[in-house]
Amino acid sequence: MISRVALSNSCSPAVLSRAAIVADRGLRIHDRTCSYEGELTVLTASVDATYSYDAPYRASVRIDEEADRLVGYGCTCPAARKYAGPCKHAIALCLDFNDRSDRYEGFDEAHHVVTSRSIALFLDRRRASGVAANFLCDNTSYLLGADEKGKPERSRQCFEA
Repeated sequence: MISRVALSNSCSPAVLSRAAIVADRGLRIHDRTCSYEGELTVLTASVDATYSYDAPYRASVRIDEEADRLVGYGCTCPAARKYAGPCKHAIALCLDFNDRSDRYEGFDEAHHVVTSRSIALFLDRRRASGVAANFLCDNTSYLLGADEKGKPERSRQCFEA
């Protein structure tokens, strides 16, 4: 998986926005595969062209999930040859993988750090906001409601905040 923050650092806001539209329509992405090259996760898929008369494009990405960054990308669409940076099809592949990794042939959950979607979204927002570490939410009472100090009522209040 790769965060939206990391993706936004890899492409323009317009590309990310268009990629989100493509990814939200998951039926446009098919023949999904996932493989591993050392520490990298390699994704490939066919992505339907915007116009139905064009053949589907073949998109691929290489992700370093541990470092939360896009390492490589490619696509057979005209935009990939014309412009610098990843195209909407490559970014859509990343977004689709984040939401539908179980649909990728070759996906092995043991290779991935798994977290709930809610916590992943929270962490993405926190990274983007520039909030300093160890501020409120970096504490298990706030994040998980865990009682570490023998004050269960206070932990409940923190968690609900």
